[in-house]
Amino acid sequence: MCAMSSKDPFAGVREMWKKWKEAFMSPIDEGFTSDSYPAWSKKWQEGENSCQIRRIQRSDIGYLVTVEESAYEGQGQWGLSGFSFDLSRANTCYYVLFVNQSLVGYIGIRLDASQAHITQIAVHPKYQGQGFGGKLTEVAIDHAQFYQANHMVLEVRTSNTKAQALYHSYGFRVVKRLPQYYQKPKEDGYFMLCPLVERAFRFEEVKLRSSDEEDICKELALVLEESFDIHQVPYHKEDIEEHLSKEISFDYRLTYFRQTVAFIGYQLVEGQADLLFLAVLPDFRRQGLAEYLLKTSLACLKKEGAEEVFLEVRTSNLSAQMLYQKNGFKEIYQRKQYYSFPKEDALVMKKDLTREEDVK
Repeated sequence: MCAMSSKDPFAGVREMWKKWKEAFMSPIDEGFTSDSYPAWSKKWQEGENSCQIRRIQRSDIGYLVTVEESAYEGQGQWGLSGFSFDLSRANTCYYVLFVNQSLVGYIGIRLDASQAHITQIAVHPKYQGQGFGGKLTEVAIDHAQFYQANHMVLEVRTSNTKAQALYHSYGFRVVKRLPQYYQKPKEDGYFMLCPLVERAFRFEEVKLRSSDEEDICKELALVLEESFDIHQVPYHKEDIEEHLSKEISFDYRLTYFRQTVAFIGYQLVEGQADLLFLAVLPDFRRQGLAEYLLKTSLACLKKEGAEEVFLEVRTSNLSAQMLYQKNGFKEIYQRKQYYSFPKEDALVMKKDLTREEDVK
C-alpha cells in the first residue's frame, strides 16, 4: 500500500464534495479539468520558511516552465505549450508548491477509470533534498484516493535513482522498463506502480491471441530482460514469439494490476517437461512469488500429463537451487561449461510428478 499522510488535507471539502459527486457525476467525470477541481490549499511553517501547496491557477503556468527548466537543466520535456495542453485535458489536476510566496515545485495527476497517473513532478534545485518532493507526492496520493483510484502509476528515468528511492518509500514498484521513453536526452524509463487498495496477484496461463500477440510477447520479453543480467537473458522477444507458438510450450505468469511481474516457461513432450526459465521482477522478489508460481505451474503441468520435470541452474545460483530443492527437485548430474557469459557449469535437477505428495 502507498504511504499516506497522517492528516487528510481534503478534510474541509470532503463531505460537501462527496455529496455533490454522488448527485451529479461518476467518481471520475469525463469532462473534469484542473480548473474544475476544488481550490484546495494547505499552509505550514518549515523552519523560517512559509510553505504552501495549493491547486494550480492558470496564472501559474509560466512559473511551471521556469521550475522545469531549472530542475531539468534546460532539458525539460514540456514547456509552455505542453503544460497548457496538459491542464486542458480531462481529469487532470496540478498542485503547486510555494516557499516564501515563490513557486518552487509542482505535481500533476491524471485520473483514468480506476488508475491515477503522476504525469509531472519537479522541485527547483535550490529546494531539493528538503522533503518537498515527498509532500507533493503525498498530496497526489490523497487526491487519487479521494477520487477512488485503486492504484497509481508513473514513469521515471532509469538513471534517476534519487526519485526512484522517493517513490519506493511510498510503495511504488518497478513493473516494466520503457525503452527509449525519454528524448532529451534519450534514455529508458521505468514504469512504476503503487496499489491504493489491497489486490492479490493473479495466476494465469499465457496463451497467444492474434489481437494482443505483439504486446504480450514484448511484455514477457521485458520481464526476462529485467530479471537477468544482460548476457544471461534466456529468451528475447523473437524467441518468446517462437516459443509461445509451439504446441509443446506451457507458460504461466503472475500479474499485478494487469502487469506481468513473474513468468515461467516449460516445454512438454511425452510426459517429460523441461523448465526453461523462471523470472521475477527485482522489485517483487522476496515475497514468495517464485515459489508460488513454481508450485502452481507444476500442478497445472501434471494435469497436462507431465510425469517428470528437468531443469538446469548455474552452480553459483544458490538461492535458485534452494528454491528447487525445497520444492522436490533433486540434483542428478552436472554439465560442464554449460553456460556462457560467464562460462560456468550447470546442475541438472529433476522432479518426479508421479508422487502425489510432491505436487499439491
